[in-house]
Amino acid sequence: MNKRLARSVAAIQSYLDHGLAALERADHRQLARCEALEARLLEAAGPRGGRGGGGPGALVARSEESARAVDEGRRQSAAVLERLDVGERRLAEDLAKRDAWLLSLEGQLRAVLEDVRAQIRERDGWIESTRRTVDEALAELHSFASGRDEWLRSLEARLLEHRGDVERQSTDRDQWLARLESSVGELRRETELGLESRDQWLRALEGSIRAVGLRAPGATHALGAETDVPEDTWIVAARTAATPAVESLGAPPRSATPAAPDPSTSQLETTRALLTDVAELRPRSKVAAELEPLRERLAGRRKVVDVGCGEGHALAFLRDLGVTAEGVDLDARAVATCRAEGFAAVHADAIDYLGSDRARGEVDAIVCLHLIEHLDVNPALELLIAFAKALPPGGLLVLATPNPESASTQLVHFWRDLGHVRPYPRITLERILTKLGFAVEAAPSAG
Repeated sequence: MNKRLARSVAAIQSYLDHGLAALERADHRQLARCEALEARLLEAAGPRGGRGGGGPGALVARSEESARAVDEGRRQSAAVLERLDVGERRLAEDLAKRDAWLLSLEGQLRAVLEDVRAQIRERDGWIESTRRTVDEALAELHSFASGRDEWLRSLEARLLEHRGDVERQSTDRDQWLARLESSVGELRRETELGLESRDQWLRALEGSIRAVGLRAPGATHALGAETDVPEDTWIVAARTAATPAVESLGAPPRSATPAAPDPSTSQLETTRALLTDVAELRPRSKVAAELEPLRERLAGRRKVVDVGCGEGHALAFLRDLGVTAEGVDLDARAVATCRAEGFAAVHADAIDYLGSDRARGEVDAIVCLHLIEHLDVNPALELLIAFAKALPPGGLLVLATPNPESASTQLVHFWRDLGHVRPYPRITLERILTKLGFAVEAAPSAG
């Protein structure tokens, strides 16, 4: 807008300058004409005017011509002046429009300036508010950092204190384990000495009994023929149809999967491991020889469960037989050993396992070798009941336990395993199994 106004003013100013210059040139020409006319008049009026100039008529003609020229100059001057007036009026109008536009522009600029000032004031207020917020945040952050440092120092102190407690407990535990191992070692030596003395006493007792040929009251064999009495009782029983005695006991609790045992203390696990270490384990070859007479009875079974599988001696026999088998044991180390050899084994309570979906409808044979003597009467009965409920009609149970009718077992071998609780006579087990719906068969000849 300013550029257009400036160009208009410049054009008007140039037009006026050209007009004034043209007027000045016209004035100069008119003046020159007047001066020339005056000279001619003077020349005509002089002494030589009458001899050759044409007379008064020519002078009048020249005067009229001069008058016409003056009139023409005046008309041209009037036209120039009129054009100057028009240009001046246009310039005045343009100046008025420019002044009005400038006033409007000034008003707009003042409004814009006021708006900018308001925005600046608003920005200054926001900056001040932001500054106060940042200051408050910094103050809170500083307070939080101070509290955090104090909390970290307190936590470090508690951790150091807890570390000291852990180190003391670890030291106490190591000392307790050392004392326990020492006690077990002493107990083992004393047991070996005592058992050696008992063996000597037993041999002397057997010699005396053979000499007199006595029989024990109610015994089924002569004590003098001790070498003919097996050290272990082997029972093979087939599950018959369901009996009211078993059904009246109610269904065992079922679960999707058997839960792993949760020992109450690490001391219990340590004690169990030590008892396992000092026990006299049966060789795998001996277990295989004892199970060999049952090869045909176990072959073709859908699934055989080895309850109290230990290190997997029976599982090895069953695998060689080509039978699907799975072991269950409370000893986590024994289960890990079985799994390391590729056997299927579960770390769980046997009763929970037999009542779970994992065993239901699949198990048709149970092998339980040298486990029941580790249980008191009530747990042993619960285990036998669980066998009866888990096996379908036609299912097979193979049970082995130390024979209390053997003098050497009763007086010596049974008590070498510190985990043994009590012996179970064959006649008692047979009566219980018969009551639970089993048909007890003859013991294997290699037992």
